[in-house]
Amino acid sequence: MDENYQTYLNRAMRLILPETYQTQVQYVQESPKFRPHPEGGREPVPFPGYTIVTPPGNEDSKNATLYENLTDYQQRLGQKLGANLFAPVPPDSFHLTLADLSLGQYL
Repeated sequence: MDENYQTYLNRAMRLILPETYQTQVQYVQESPKFRPHPEGGREPVPFPGYTIVTPPGNEDSKNATLYENLTDYQQRLGQKLGANLFAPVPPDSFHLTLADLSLGQYL
């Protein structure tokens, strides 16, 4: 991160404002890290690079309250947006990505 934490928070908060969301949602693209699964849903594909993540929520008992809140927010968001606009992931997969280094351009 090339900025202090408060600057990051200010930038991140602007990203979740309704006005920002409405202008940015038209540019959402499908991730190349997943493909359709024959039985429905999506599955990961091999992707060159490294990712550092925290343990998934069901393995992180020290932050159980956080993951419970995220699950609640996800349910509320799904109710508000509906299935046509919102595709929830399983709550037990919630995690924080600390670093994501894609080597695709270098291989």
